[in-house]
Amino acid sequence: MYLARFANMVPHTMAITFIHTADWQIGKRFGRFEPELSAQLRLARLNAIDRIAEHARAQSARHVLVAGDIWDQENPEERTLHNTLERLGQAKDVSWWLLPGNHDPARPNGLWHRIQSSHAVPANVRLLLTPEAIAIEENVFVLPAPLLSRDAGRDLTAWMDACTTPDDAVRIGLAHGSVHGFGDATDSAAIISSSRTQSARLDYLALGDWHGKKQIDERTWYSGTPEPEQFPRNEPGWCLSVSIEQSGATPNVTPLPTAEFKWLKEDVVVNPEVTSAEIFERALGQVETSQKTLLQLTLTGQLRSEAAATLNRDTQRYQDALAYFEVRQADLQRLVESSDLDRLDHAGSLRTAGEHLLARSQDEALSAQERADARNALALLFTFSTDPSSEAAQ
Repeated sequence: MYLARFANMVPHTMAITFIHTADWQIGKRFGRFEPELSAQLRLARLNAIDRIAEHARAQSARHVLVAGDIWDQENPEERTLHNTLERLGQAKDVSWWLLPGNHDPARPNGLWHRIQSSHAVPANVRLLLTPEAIAIEENVFVLPAPLLSRDAGRDLTAWMDACTTPDDAVRIGLAHGSVHGFGDATDSAAIISSSRTQSARLDYLALGDWHGKKQIDERTWYSGTPEPEQFPRNEPGWCLSVSIEQSGATPNVTPLPTAEFKWLKEDVVVNPEVTSAEIFERALGQVETSQKTLLQLTLTGQLRSEAAATLNRDTQRYQDALAYFEVRQADLQRLVESSDLDRLDHAGSLRTAGEHLLARSQDEALSAQERADARNALALLFTFSTDPSSEAAQ
């Protein structure tokens, strides 16, 4: 049935190059950000389709295998579905193979049935809804493991072991879940055997669910999400070009960049002698100041009160230069000394409050938590009383 649909197959060859991607999560909402940035981030996930198609053409890859979570939820808006299918259809020279994941499982009468019954699925888009071997080229088979619910409760790739294909066929597994012993199993849709490539004689196992690019072994890879959605540590923003010369050959895997937005996370430990300018130089020295960059800066250590006040004012300048800039200071200790109290006032209620909090922060008779609370309260007093933009300074 499937072979008849591929009259343009290249005959008498098993060599194949394809693109492996996953975790698009189109339609994801970014409620923590301002509406304008949120809309841009949502559009970037849709635009990733175009970037992946460009990579496919550059690599002479006729097929893109998407290992689950094409959409972010089981009931995306009609407009989201339409826009996704339209983008896929525009890349007519690429065949897109879509696998349901835990965010968009193929429940009975659910999302994928809705797509088939209510939307015109482009001719170059294939929905992988059943666990059966499908020929995508002559003697090249994809073995999909679609999720039928958010929590599979079993290894959906197990069927691949008994799946028969011609002896010299290239076998490509496509699944969504966590390989046993890797990642956080508690958040995974399914646990996948770490020996599946051996037991199922797979030349390559294309995985989704782990949002960063990751090689498990020479035949098993996570592509990661093409467009990051948080401040990660696990290398998102890629798709993989995979070339297999013949059955049994080790695949050649090349990561290709896809991210439109950069999500960066920097941790800086400061000392009492550092200035605000030095902090930002250290944190932003290698960062491109662009409206396509989001940066989360976490500060720890100790900082004098005057530098802390300057830091708060300088933060605004960098917030204007980046798409998003967040400075986390919850674990940053502000140092306030007796000489600093003159910046509050020489007398009056502010001075009295400052002296009281300073004394408590240094009182060894109090618990460590009570002294820390006093330091934090004193730091807040300085912030609001010395910041020219605050009402306390008016």
